[in-house]
Amino acid sequence: MRYLQSNVIFQLGVYVVLMLAFLVQFNIIFPLEQMVFSSGVVSLVSLLFIPFGFKVIFAAFGGAAAIVPIFFAHATMDLYFGRSLP
Repeated sequence: MRYLQSNVIFQLGVYVVLMLAFLVQFNIIFPLEQMVFSSGVVSLVSLLFIPFGFKVIFAAFGGAAAIVPIFFAHATMDLYFGRSLP
């Protein structure tokens, strides 16, 4: 029971951190990159993509337990907020 409880807390934490990272990425970093780099490259790729780094860290340390919150964070950003990844 204790393992299940700590696993759920970990997954909720991963989901919240990824959602915050996505919101920072879309609302702060992408607009800054578009101001600095006038070319259309920023609409295709970001020079600093924070959510990817968090996903790698969570997958490395959390293993299979991180797959579900990573998936749901992507699904939430794509479906609910209408923001897809470049």
